[in-house]
Amino acid sequence: MKIGRGELIEAADFLAYLRGQVLGPLILLEAGQRPSGVRRLETTAPARAQQLEATVATHDALSCLVALKASVALYRELRTTELFRTVELNRRAEQTAVDYVNGLEQRFAS
Repeated sequence: MKIGRGELIEAADFLAYLRGQVLGPLILLEAGQRPSGVRRLETTAPARAQQLEATVATHDALSCLVALKASVALYRELRTTELFRTVELNRRAEQTAVDYVNGLEQRFAS
């Protein structure tokens, strides 16, 4: 993982990609809008826009981890919508990834 290797600019870039290509469009779809990046998100879905703000990281490992965890939490909320009813989740792989991130957070927090 980029954060674990200290590739913080790359990690921040990925988080921006995730916002524009995954989280933003899902928020817009949830709001009944055209899924176009993060366009007009502040006015279309202000509560979700506040959640999305937490996914922005600074050039710091702990900040990147906090933003990543916020991204995961937001994605988990968004995937409970009707759009995901046919998606089969791999809970084991998800938990492995979350455990890794939690381990990194402990490493960088100390």
